[in-house]
Formats: sequence, structure tokens, C-alpha cells
Amino acid sequence: MLVTDEVAESEELARGVFDSDVAKKARKELMLPSAFMEREGVCTLSVLRTSIANDAEVVRIGKWMARKRGVNRTIYGWFVVSASNAALMGRQLEAIKVEGNPYHADIVLPDEDCMDRLRRLQHAQSLASHSEWREFEDVKDHANDCTLGHV
Repeated sequence: MLVTDEVAESEELARGVFDSDVAKKARKELMLPSAFMEREGVCTLSVLRTSIANDAEVVRIGKWMARKRGVNRTIYGWFVVSASNAALMGRQLEAIKVEGNPYHADIVLPDEDCMDRLRRLQHAQSLASHSEWREFEDVKDHANDCTLGHV
């Protein structure tokens, strides 16, 4: 699919999960705000534009992201949120291609909320409440089925 310079309202955006404890809770339908929190002063949340990348690319990028985090890191899945929900509360969406990931985007918090921990937590809670869990192995299996012509 064509990678555009703007994130469409209809797109799905996925936040990778590399923590097994967070993944276990997500499997029990506990959407954790911590998955959408960054350290103080960081106003952007990196996401993957999964609705414009095919599943094989999503799997490849997920593995690449895990390797970038460390030798023994694993991607367990993604919290997926619609772009329209990601843009609530004054958040902006920016399509920013990065080396190795042409499907990268940032969810950008409003400047006035960036240094306020409570406001950052409110943004994280909003994003978590609008997200759904997508398991890495399910995406990988679907990508393999598509490659083999089973879908």
C-alpha cells in the first residue's frame, strides 16, 4: 500500500509491547496506560501505521524494533488505536519515516501537557481505553497464511 505523508483518520496505529508482564495483562483485556507513557519531557509516542503495512511488514518491523532494544528482546504484540482516537485531547499525528520503518508515525502530545505528569497520564489512559490488543503470533500466522495463499 502507498505510504502517504499524512496519517488518515481511518488508519490504525500500533504501539509495540516488549514487556512480557504488559502482554500477559493485555491478554486478559487489561489495557495499560503505561504502554502509552514516555519519560518526562518526551512529547512523542512512536507507533506503526498497521493499516497501510501488510502483516509481513508489521512482523518484520516488530522483530527489528525488538532487536534495536537489545539482543534478547521480544515483541509480544501491539496496542492498536484508531488515528481518530489517537488525535483526541489535542494530540497531533505525524507520519515520519525512519530508517528501517517507512510506516512509522508519532502521536504528539500538546506542548503544554508534555512536562505535566498528570496530563501525560490522562493522555495515556485515553489512548489505552481506546486500544485493543493484537498478539504478535496471530499477526505472524496471518502473514504466513497470506504468503502461502491460504487466505
